[in-house]
Amino acid sequence: MNERRASDRRKMERRNDEIVPTLEWSEKFSTSVRAIDSDHQTLFEEIATLKHRFEEGAEQDAIGNAIKSLTAYCNEHFEREEQFMEKAHYPGLKEHKKEHKKFKKLVKQLAKINRKEPDTIDGIKVIKFLSNWLSSHILISDMKYIPYMKGEADGKAEQLKISVPKQEVISFDVPAPIAQTLKEFEQILSEGGQIAKALEEVIHQFGKKQDKLLKKSAMKLFCKKA
Repeated sequence: MNERRASDRRKMERRNDEIVPTLEWSEKFSTSVRAIDSDHQTLFEEIATLKHRFEEGAEQDAIGNAIKSLTAYCNEHFEREEQFMEKAHYPGLKEHKKEHKKFKKLVKQLAKINRKEPDTIDGIKVIKFLSNWLSSHILISDMKYIPYMKGEADGKAEQLKISVPKQEVISFDVPAPIAQTLKEFEQILSEGGQIAKALEEVIHQFGKKQDKLLKKSAMKLFCKKA
């Protein structure tokens, strides 16, 4: 029994050695926008807590709590940050939203895996992913909008609003050449008929394909090797 405990302890020590160093907040991550910096600092703290709990051997509980915090972070911080960028007329808002959307989808996949197959999740991979994503996202993507936040640069984009069935309105920014094509799609869908059904089926199949690719990506990012 003692030998088994010693073996488990050695395995845990080896695993802990693999964890990336704690990601610490510094001025290089500052966007000069207090609300955004505060949100970022909160995520830094969440990652540090996850790492600490993992090192204590409470991996499963730590991951569950981290997922809850990440979900709240996605819903609150991303919306707040996107509102700031929109008010500043940041021309890269569309691409930035794509990054946010992809991250949110990965977090949802992580939550789904944790519900169905919690034993397959690799805590070290989760910590590495979060640390790498946060540092690269802030230092590369977020820093691009700083001049627009400070009023040192300006940009404009055409906004397109599309009405779809059930009176739901989807609003997003698109390059001018694409706007006409989307308006034609909107007309086809609103009129109904065989062409509309075919278009809906293509969109549905595309969504299913994207979901499969996302699940595969999430398994590679967060799970232990089979």
